[in-house]
Amino acid sequence: MDKRVVLACVLLPALVIIMAPKAAPDRHGRDLAPPAGDMLVADPRSPSWLMRKGGAHVFISGPGDPEDFLYRGVRRADGTRDGDQERLIRKLIEHGGNCIYMQAVRSHGGDGKPDHNPFIDSDPSRGVSAPIIDQWERWFDLVDRNRILIYLFVYDDSARVWNTGDTVGAEERSFLQALVRRFRHHDNLIWVVAEEAEEAYTVRRCQAIADVIAAADRPGRIIANHHHSGTELKSWRPGGAITQFAMQLNVPLDEVHTGALEAYRRAAGRYGVLYAENTEMADADADMVRRFIWASAMAGVMPMLYGCDIASTPPAMLRMFRIQQRFFEATDYHTMIPHDELASEDSTWVLANPGKSYIIYAEQTNEQMGLRDAPRGTYVAEWTDTVTGTSAARRRLFHSGGPLRLTVPQDIAHPVVRIRRR
Repeated sequence: MDKRVVLACVLLPALVIIMAPKAAPDRHGRDLAPPAGDMLVADPRSPSWLMRKGGAHVFISGPGDPEDFLYRGVRRADGTRDGDQERLIRKLIEHGGNCIYMQAVRSHGGDGKPDHNPFIDSDPSRGVSAPIIDQWERWFDLVDRNRILIYLFVYDDSARVWNTGDTVGAEERSFLQALVRRFRHHDNLIWVVAEEAEEAYTVRRCQAIADVIAAADRPGRIIANHHHSGTELKSWRPGGAITQFAMQLNVPLDEVHTGALEAYRRAAGRYGVLYAENTEMADADADMVRRFIWASAMAGVMPMLYGCDIASTPPAMLRMFRIQQRFFEATDYHTMIPHDELASEDSTWVLANPGKSYIIYAEQTNEQMGLRDAPRGTYVAEWTDTVTGTSAARRRLFHSGGPLRLTVPQDIAHPVVRIRRR
């Protein structure tokens, strides 16, 4: 073959890559290219649901603690920790729970000690400590490789290092950029601006912090914010960088579903909602945990459990998170919305894409669950026990239309059922 032809075959692909036009930047200075890899992004059709860039949906169910994850253990001279972080991560990997709620800065007015921050000698003017964030990276790498969500708050409640009003000053900007650039390669990461943000920051300051994070991170990264107990994301603005509500809603168990449903409806598809904190769930027993996570999920809001420190959490409780995650990820839940008005018999709540697919959950049942109305057709029912994970064999049934009644299998004591119309 002519050497010129060979040379052209080698060089032309490279030239195509080099000459490809670069995407125009968005308002945050980021390239408008699709997210790389398996990064978690919001489903554009329903932003409360998360998906991979490749298209697979991800259901979050797990611990809403420990806030001090990054600072557990004795501090060494270089600022690193001799703690149980890796053991906690491996416990989640073994038993279940696909998220960890943690905070980067817990000092300067927050709930942590003066050295609960990543600065050199805990001095913000000296910048970020390489040994500290290198250790974080080792933990984050293990978390990320096992597809567990790093739910990382920049600031604890009331933590304010720089008192710069509505703006982000030069030192804070450098800190945020250093933090984001060190960890932006992780796919399973969501930034949260501040816990109970209004205690230390104005809405404009929160938005400014989020803008700096967005500019330094990969396109599509979710940035959330957290407020005092309530169902409104106070720091949201159209087109802004904050696109998820890390909701704190401190209500009794019997009010969880109603509150989560209110938050879901108030969001109205403008931003996502994740039920990140309910202090009423501190010291919850296994049955309360089951009821909380399903009350939240059946309102269209993924749950994180406050007070679940992982270290003292029984493995059986962690398995309930995994049972819920796997159940939802085996369905087309992301096409459904809450339709509790369809619940009949012993059914409590319903998610539905009416006429196509349904998820029906019962807090308690004697034998019967069902729907008030479903169109004529052949359906397939798939049952799961929300405590044990036991699944019953698929059952096919023909329905002539109208009320649909289902008999709960004998080996399913705590039922949830997925129904698909074929």
